[in-house]
Amino acid sequence: MSYEQEKANARAFEQAASDANVTDKVVTFSEGVLSMSNIELWSLYNVRFEIDGTILATKNWEDWPTDAGHKNSVNHLHFWQVNDCNNITFAGSGTIDGQGFMWWIREWFVLNKAHRPKLVAFENVSGLEWTGLNVINSPSFFIRPYDCKDVYMHDFEIRADYYGTFEMALLGKFKWLSFLKFPFVTFPLNTDGIDVSGINYTLRRIKITNYDDAIVPKPSNSAHKYPCTQNVLAEDIEVTLGVGMSIGSVPPSVNHACIKDVTFRNVKFNYPFKAIYVKSNPGDAGDAII
Repeated sequence: MSYEQEKANARAFEQAASDANVTDKVVTFSEGVLSMSNIELWSLYNVRFEIDGTILATKNWEDWPTDAGHKNSVNHLHFWQVNDCNNITFAGSGTIDGQGFMWWIREWFVLNKAHRPKLVAFENVSGLEWTGLNVINSPSFFIRPYDCKDVYMHDFEIRADYYGTFEMALLGKFKWLSFLKFPFVTFPLNTDGIDVSGINYTLRRIKITNYDDAIVPKPSNSAHKYPCTQNVLAEDIEVTLGVGMSIGSVPPSVNHACIKDVTFRNVKFNYPFKAIYVKSNPGDAGDAII
């Protein structure tokens, strides 16, 4: 599929969300496979997304936009960016596939032109539910809610399919990769599962295989809408080949970095690199509390 068609698919998805915001309040993708470029969803209220098909992130990394509109900027835009919304739900039995393998390879060889995109990023969302919709092979972090409130994520899977994707690559046009050996557990590099900041999170019955931090409360401070990341519950979680249920890192801040009231409960670790992991971080100015 051409990149122009993938961009057209992305604009159509954004338009469907915009239409649902004023009409039936539901966006449905019931079956099949849809490849698209990155999308941005803004100011939605009481909108539900029901996704039972597979959504693929474009592999056209050279044309993937950055935050300054050119290829040599600092950050690639995230695949899905969702901002300033209230009471939104993402549900279904489908999959969002970031097709991240070649991003990981390029990162290993320092060839990505900007920082890799996250798969799904939320900012300033109040009332968010994510259920049933699996996410796989993110270019970097999988799900990143930032400055959000009242978030319920449950009953889905996060997976970095390193081995399966590698074998598929060897069968296809990337046969030159056969000489590469990555014997260490964290090869995909910075593929955190769910990194959260804000208040009132419940994360429940999630399976995570990602070779990095699984669920990570990140610090907030007085410069943010919610000055402390707090009231985070993660329970009934299964983590395979992970680097831990982590907190942080938490460096000092002149705005007082803060994480408190975090509970990890009934977590099963399969072949863990780490389990519960608290990350402080040195600094010369300000303070922090965990």
